[in-house]
Amino acid sequence: MKIVLFYDNEMYVKKWKCIMDCLVDQDSTTVTYTSLFDHYKMEDSFFSFFLLTPQQAASMPLLEKVEALIETGAHEKSMLFIINDKDQVSLEEREVITTEVCKTLEKYILSPEILWTSSHGYHLYQTFKKNHEDEGLKRELRYTYWNTEGEPLTLKDMMENQEMSLVIEDSGIPALTEFIENQMLLFPQRVNRRDLSKKHVLLLGDNRLIRDALAEQDNLVIHKVENFNQLEQEAMPHDCILIFTSHEQVELLDYEKLNSFSSVTVLIDGGNQRNVWEIHSDEASQLTVKHPYLRFIEVCSYYVECLKVKKTPEELIDDPFIVIRGQHGFPIYKVEISDWDEALLNESGIPNVIKAIS
Repeated sequence: MKIVLFYDNEMYVKKWKCIMDCLVDQDSTTVTYTSLFDHYKMEDSFFSFFLLTPQQAASMPLLEKVEALIETGAHEKSMLFIINDKDQVSLEEREVITTEVCKTLEKYILSPEILWTSSHGYHLYQTFKKNHEDEGLKRELRYTYWNTEGEPLTLKDMMENQEMSLVIEDSGIPALTEFIENQMLLFPQRVNRRDLSKKHVLLLGDNRLIRDALAEQDNLVIHKVENFNQLEQEAMPHDCILIFTSHEQVELLDYEKLNSFSSVTVLIDGGNQRNVWEIHSDEASQLTVKHPYLRFIEVCSYYVECLKVKKTPEELIDDPFIVIRGQHGFPIYKVEISDWDEALLNESGIPNVIKAIS
């Protein structure tokens, strides 16, 4: 795994190299340091850390780098925006700067991951751990801790009050460690660049037959997700979300969570028990009324299975479950069917899914 740390102040680099060396496994993760103002090849796959000074956090060079990353298919959640020197900025000032950064990035990222840090505070705490009586700590005047009421406290105050644990917490480095462990390492696929010429579909509730049928479309890229947590972490604003469920389980879905996403389509599978027209007349029509912000499409994986295993026309004619409808929606005699592949595909509901998400 690769991290590129873009900095806007070279004075940060030495301390941050020490910090990153402690936070990442150097055998499996490489960290590259480069100035925000220099050219960098954005086509490679990497996580981006933007290390920013408060005074110029919402800068044009930052916007240009983010724009270049997005245009080369970077996932917006592969970027972390670190605003350093937290100990030099009051609570009110942090709120203003955070708002400015969000406004600068809003064209490309709706909810940027922003972390305030104090590398100076982290360094002071490490010194304190080694030697509580360090003379440099007693002379320290630059560091300020802002409590929840917005009152400034010196390092001397923190030591006398035996609150040095708040200094390390306030440094933001534990939160950075958590981001690396719970975001980067758990979701390494975020580093992958996306083909922007194609529609990206996140599929939850996997059915291999349906997934493979959709993956055959040249204009679609199917991303399998395992649970809602992964869906929340990987979904981007323009993605299409497909939720696959059986007709028996469709009422059990967490509709409150589903309504929190955009572009959600629920695929209701009849399996080898119910045809798409049966599902449409029952579950799908009722659910559309109850959940107007979701789209419901009926599918039947059994028809896809028949396609995959290449059942013969004779087997399909003898199969009582297989019902093929004509152009007016009424069943036709199966002996009259000349193109079984097309007939099975149409009855599977897959063309309706492709039409809806393309």
